[in-house]
Amino acid sequence: MVRKFWWQTKPKVSGFLPLKAWKDICKLKDLDGLGFRRFKDMNLALIAKLGWKIASGEDCLWTRMLKAKYLQNEMFFKRNSWVWQGLIKSRKLIRKGSCYRIGDGSSIDFWNDSWIPDLENKTPLAREDVDGPNWRRVFELRDERTGLWKESEIRFFCTEESAEAILKVSWPHVECRDKLIWKGNEEGKFSVRSCYRTFFEGDQSSGRIVVEAEDS
Repeated sequence: MVRKFWWQTKPKVSGFLPLKAWKDICKLKDLDGLGFRRFKDMNLALIAKLGWKIASGEDCLWTRMLKAKYLQNEMFFKRNSWVWQGLIKSRKLIRKGSCYRIGDGSSIDFWNDSWIPDLENKTPLAREDVDGPNWRRVFELRDERTGLWKESEIRFFCTEESAEAILKVSWPHVECRDKLIWKGNEEGKFSVRSCYRTFFEGDQSSGRIVVEAEDS
């Protein structure tokens, strides 16, 4: 509809010739575009806001109702129910654009969640020459006596780069919960605008890539 409005010179004429690709028009003005927003991408960013509320544990009535009915103690990132078709499409955007800040470490999956700032993918890599450990959560790698990391275990099971990055992560001095932080905002808070700018604005296509990967 927007393309038709932009390119159709006469209202009663059904056909029209677009003189420039829509993806180019949607680029930033600094990149020779017109700064238009794709409705499909904007809609996904709006859906991601709802997904963020669930993933970050925001306590409101509708998230409590959905969790009670569909999640049933499962994590948002691990749920594959068809009921979540709309929100499922937002999961990879949220996962790619966020990182956990360690609190007590009880809700963070050691191997699969993003929680290590100094690593490119924010997740550790396991050594290939040893069998995997029987622990899964981050809190299991904290020494209860000292309050520090179990360094020997981390170095035994993780690659050297991962181990060094993990040991740089500090445990909080006061007891608190793990918190999901949005990387596209200095305050760590999710917004539709920051999501759109991170994944869809300008010449980027990463948003479509991660969504396609989620759908496949």
